[in-house]
Amino acid sequence: MKQKQSPAFDKVHWLYNAYMLLSNRYKVNLITRMLNLKGNERVLDIGGGTGYLAKRLAPLCREICVLDKSPRMLTHVESRVQVIQGDALATPFEDNDFDIGLLTDVFHHIEDQPQLIREAHRVVKPGGKLLIHDSDGSHWQVPIASFFEQLFVGKVYKRTRTYAEELFRSTGFEELNKVALGKQYIILWRKK
Repeated sequence: MKQKQSPAFDKVHWLYNAYMLLSNRYKVNLITRMLNLKGNERVLDIGGGTGYLAKRLAPLCREICVLDKSPRMLTHVESRVQVIQGDALATPFEDNDFDIGLLTDVFHHIEDQPQLIREAHRVVKPGGKLLIHDSDGSHWQVPIASFFEQLFVGKVYKRTRTYAEELFRSTGFEELNKVALGKQYIILWRKK
């Protein structure tokens, strides 16, 4: 009998938040401003890991759910945040179920990025928002960081910001706001 392989992030769950904080990857204040939450939104954090961002957004919205493949990452999510262990490419949610979707530091971990965006498009309501925060593969530092990231969590698929923008547009999103942060970017999209 074949043993089921555990998700790569199960191995690093205990140091993930420390790494993200030390490397200044969490952009909570900027993301919060860009989302401009009114308090009545249902938010889905796809690949939300430890729930660090979700914990900070929870008081600002009606409901927030973290979906992640790694059961050990999800053990860090606070109780006021709904937790679903699952696949970002085939979520258990209904069509048009959420007002806002989040893809923070997850895009480059998914090989089938077009399917990820199609699935996010499916679960976000028409007129709803989807925010991506990721690395820009065209920045000179990204291949170096990718080498080390692959040592700890496996293969990464870092693409350029331009690639991501074209993919989102072709899937049915329109750009609302964009912030370039050197080797990172954050883009807020609206589902047409």
